[in-house]
Amino acid sequence: MKKLLLSIFFTYFIGQLQAQQCGTETPLTYQLAPPSSMAQNMRTTGTTYFVPLKVHFITKSDGSKDVAFDELNLAQQISEMNQTFSNMNIRFYKVGDVNIIAEDDYYNNDVSLKENEITQNHFEPKTINLYYSKNVLGRIAYTRLPPTTVFNSLPSSRIYNVIFQSYSASNNTLIHEMGHFFGLLHTFGPGNCAYKTNELANGSNCSTTGDRICDTPADPVSGVIDNLIGCRITKVNIGTCEYVGTDLDANGQAYSPLNNNFMSYFPVDCKTSFTNGQYEAMRNTAFYQRYYLLKCQQTHFLLLEDKLICEEYIDEEGYITTECYEDIVADKEYTSNYQIIIQNHIVDNGKNLILKAEQEVILKPGFEVVPGGNLEAKIVESCVPQPIQNNNGQRSTRAVVEANQVHQYQEFNIYPNPARTQITVSYQVDNINQSVFITLSDVSGQTIKKLFNQASLDTGHYQQTFDIKALKSGVYFLTLQVDDRKTTKRLIVIK
Repeated sequence: MKKLLLSIFFTYFIGQLQAQQCGTETPLTYQLAPPSSMAQNMRTTGTTYFVPLKVHFITKSDGSKDVAFDELNLAQQISEMNQTFSNMNIRFYKVGDVNIIAEDDYYNNDVSLKENEITQNHFEPKTINLYYSKNVLGRIAYTRLPPTTVFNSLPSSRIYNVIFQSYSASNNTLIHEMGHFFGLLHTFGPGNCAYKTNELANGSNCSTTGDRICDTPADPVSGVIDNLIGCRITKVNIGTCEYVGTDLDANGQAYSPLNNNFMSYFPVDCKTSFTNGQYEAMRNTAFYQRYYLLKCQQTHFLLLEDKLICEEYIDEEGYITTECYEDIVADKEYTSNYQIIIQNHIVDNGKNLILKAEQEVILKPGFEVVPGGNLEAKIVESCVPQPIQNNNGQRSTRAVVEANQVHQYQEFNIYPNPARTQITVSYQVDNINQSVFITLSDVSGQTIKKLFNQASLDTGHYQQTFDIKALKSGVYFLTLQVDDRKTTKRLIVIK
């Protein structure tokens, strides 16, 4: 009997000391995004939208870190997040390789103090930038709620498109922060540690207080300030996830909070779900303040060469997979949420080819449209309309489409691509006495060969040919460095 009582006391005591380490600021005046007809349509039709993630690992200057977290851990976190957000019809995918930020000063200190410097040099616009580091605001993670109004520079804002997370954070910490990113408050309401909810247990003021969502019951579980561990959570039995508090609301009614909600301050292992109301609130935010992140196309990158098509697409796990196959590139529309490249192809008389990409369409040498053939190449904005304000102050939507743009020449090109035996690299040097380096690496980022190293080149356009017979079939990367500026291009090798 004594052992049982001791066990119960110990479990309850540990629950009293459970620390909550979310660093996201949640203003008292914050309001949820307004209802969206597109969000309702997203729910009823089951349409899946794709959201890009650019991942950054902050390490010591030598590239090492003294924590056990690698890309396998990252893959698991993204996979679990995709399982959770599948109910919201969103799938996250990782763009490119993990960017390594090797800097002792960032790694050993609170990265929140260096956020502006870090994001100024390592940031991808129109993307959720996810930074992992050792010390994040003295806590586990933080992000920022979306702004209450939409502004033109929001897609490229370095403030509103970042999540910082500790390597030591649990898998569902990322889910919790992504909830904030898409507009959710903590279940007890705005504020952080020691905030006491004003929401009544009977739910009569649920839409204006607490988290402003009515299928999450009033939650009194926040915490108290502890000088040793930060925000100390009370009123929870960590062993059973049971709420054991005795607080009463303003009407004298007892609380009955959810103990399994991702946005609560219940212990990490207790949290497993969002409510339908929370999913709906996040959908509204996605179409109002986060519209620029939503991609309708599963194809990320498309290369068309003769009858060969190489496609990068987002797989079921949220990762980009490359596949090459043969098809007839004629009388067909091709779309990509990033880039389309076409080379060594002729659009014959009477044939139509339509290319639509959100980033760029590149026509390379060897591409030709004969008389009677038709090419339509467009740069298009996301399939999701941008919310704007009309003259009456009422919300409306418009699809933003730029003028047709076809890029005939890029500053750094690889030709042919895909390639079999050799490649030609062309690039531009804008100033005199610039150092130029060209390196070849594999998909893991490991350097295979240094192809070119010249300490001083004058202004001009350069072309160089390199032998790649020794390379196996697969995806590689060529990096051009001109002085301190680096540009990386994808190379596909087919044997």
